[in-house]
Amino acid sequence: MRTLFRALLAGLLLLALAGWLGPRLGTQLLPSASAWMAWVEPAFSVLRLEGQSRPEGDRVRMQVALTQPVITGERVVMPHPRGHAWAQVPAAQIWQGPVLLLWVLLAWPLARSGAELLARLALALPVLAAWMLLDTPLVLLAEVWKLLLQADPQPALKALVLWSDLLRGGGRLGLPLLAGAAVVLAVRAVVTNGPGTRSPNASLDEGWPLPAQRR
Repeated sequence: MRTLFRALLAGLLLLALAGWLGPRLGTQLLPSASAWMAWVEPAFSVLRLEGQSRPEGDRVRMQVALTQPVITGERVVMPHPRGHAWAQVPAAQIWQGPVLLLWVLLAWPLARSGAELLARLALALPVLAAWMLLDTPLVLLAEVWKLLLQADPQPALKALVLWSDLLRGGGRLGLPLLAGAAVVLAVRAVVTNGPGTRSPNASLDEGWPLPAQRR
């Protein structure tokens, strides 16, 4: 019952926090995402990456241009000065993965004191950063690739498109939950086997006092 209450409370808290910080924090992260996308896919030049408010919901919109010829399968697409492509995704999906991952960390029962929770959050920081880079920026790049591939009679397989399809097929929900569970289990293993932890089968006087040596 306590676990269920903790899970409900953590979910409400994270949803409120995402709704409050999400739009502002997402806008601040866009320049870093643009540099990351240019590194992942050098064939695309990110001309614009911005947030856009719409009645049906906020969006993250990207405009790109080709910087070099790209092979889509049986065809080669050449760069053109006026050749631009647009891609967009719902802004809310940026925070789906982080919210689910943090929800697991907060809702999972603690075996020891609050120090275990702090250790979970500390270990989760690089995982959250990696997820932010692997989700929305790569999905936007995949959307551009889909535009290029759909005109080819024998389209090539692209890792970005396969990754995007995995996320859209349920990976955006399942992978953060698995990552959160992995963080919890890793911290639990360190806490359980860390310095100062005694074996449950060890007696209080094990090894003390030392037996007297016979002369």
